[in-house]
Amino acid sequence: MIGNYTLGQGESLYIDPETSTWQVGASADDDDTFSNYWGNPLNVGNVYPNSHDAAMRWTNVGIPNGATIETAYLKVTSYSTDDGDVYTRIYGDDEDNADDFSSNDDSWENRPRTTAYVSWNVLWPDYWEADVEYTSPDISSVIQEIVDRAGWTSGNALALFWVDDGSPTNCRHSVYSYDGDSTKAPKLEVTYSIPNQNPTIGEFQAPSTVYAKKYFFLNATINDPDGVADFVNATIEISNSIILKWDNATDTFSEYQDTNNYCTLDVSGSLKINVNSTAYKLCWRIKLSWSFPEGYVSIIATNTLVYDSQGASGSNSQTNLFYFEDDLIIASANVDDSRVNPSQTITFTGTIYYEGTTSPPEDTSGITAKIELNGAVKGSTTSIDANGQISISITAESSVAAYSYNVYAVTDEPTSQNQTVQV
Repeated sequence: MIGNYTLGQGESLYIDPETSTWQVGASADDDDTFSNYWGNPLNVGNVYPNSHDAAMRWTNVGIPNGATIETAYLKVTSYSTDDGDVYTRIYGDDEDNADDFSSNDDSWENRPRTTAYVSWNVLWPDYWEADVEYTSPDISSVIQEIVDRAGWTSGNALALFWVDDGSPTNCRHSVYSYDGDSTKAPKLEVTYSIPNQNPTIGEFQAPSTVYAKKYFFLNATINDPDGVADFVNATIEISNSIILKWDNATDTFSEYQDTNNYCTLDVSGSLKINVNSTAYKLCWRIKLSWSFPEGYVSIIATNTLVYDSQGASGSNSQTNLFYFEDDLIIASANVDDSRVNPSQTITFTGTIYYEGTTSPPEDTSGITAKIELNGAVKGSTTSIDANGQISISITAESSVAAYSYNVYAVTDEPTSQNQTVQV
């Protein structure tokens, strides 16, 4: 959010523009026609009987691909006082990484030129005086075309062609080259802004089946092309209104919303894994209660969000990420003596597993195992060991008969499979 405005999906925020200046830095990085590349001055216009063009190249131009060019100017220092009408155009070298002009044969005249160009005409009574720096009209359209090339990368070399456009005889501009005076060599000044790139959240991970009261990792990967330092926070929402949060400034995990108290978050056991310079994998270690509704659990887009420092956000969702299972079974049950005297103490033992597994519940809180006869509870226990074992002692019936005891357990619902033990 920026002020009272929240960026929508697909919207971008542009950072304050930056202005940089590059100056020709080598003999082979400027040239004009009808001279070798170390000549001085550079002539553009008409030098009887020929039309002259000039080329200039700047290296390590640190403008990122896709940047927005706000303004751009060619700056040159006049070598001599020139009058008369001079008509010129400025094109760009339409290549990803411009070569220098060391071939010394004017072959650069055959290089591809940008579609965009800018006219730079100086008409009498205006004229150029010697040793004065002059600035072209805005050539941002030319520079934009180059940095928008798919192969353009920050740090590449960029070249411009300043060409005659029908100047009258002996009407030209003469400007300093690198060899004439390196401090007065042509300059390129560009003001550009870089669009803030929206962060994303996705690559959700969890076990295919999650069991009640058993810890698991719920993972999400967040990515910001502007770098991990740009993250502010991330939230993930799962079915039944549970929202978990991570905060970048403090690197902390928390429960943001859980109105039904379904979720327990292990804060110290939750992890942030550094994937690379732009991405983290966030791992919330959680467990869900017995009362969490059984069934498939989805990632909900509404509050599954990642925000960056500019207020831009990304959201995502995933249907049926995992299945939540809260059913228990009594896998086995026995009694220490199946033929007893009336009112004798007898002990039942049994094993509790998650349904469809041979795994005992990890957290046995909330489970009560019971012995029942004809609908009446005869004994119970909440003591269940790490192997899911239970032991319940009761007093046998006072009358001689055969009895069928039901061994079962209860959480928020009874076990889906019970055992019957005959005494």
